[in-house]
Amino acid sequence: MNNESLKQALSSSAETHVTVSEELHQRVMRSVRLSASRDEAIKPRRSLPAWGLGMAATAVAVFMLVYTAPVSPPVPDVSIEIAAITAMDKILASLQQETVLPEQELRKELERLKSDLARFDFRS
Repeated sequence: MNNESLKQALSSSAETHVTVSEELHQRVMRSVRLSASRDEAIKPRRSLPAWGLGMAATAVAVFMLVYTAPVSPPVPDVSIEIAAITAMDKILASLQQETVLPEQELRKELERLKSDLARFDFRS
């Protein structure tokens, strides 16, 4: 074959443009994307340590402001009168006398049960 016929055979070929279906194109591009190197995705970003240091500094500053602020001691409230305290004492004493202790109630119930046993002649 001479050069002229070779050039003409190559330049006059019918297939200069290839058509590919959309599905095939997506599959090819997906396989290319999946075969790409993952080194870029695994590398930590350089800005992360700077952000971490900034957040740590902010946390330390807030901690220092909150826990080193001067705290004034609580001022006792002296506006309560002695008469009010004695009145409350009297009220509490009367309530204590009116209420029956649970032990006393239990003792009364136990005595009642013993008397019932004695009356009906149950032997345990």
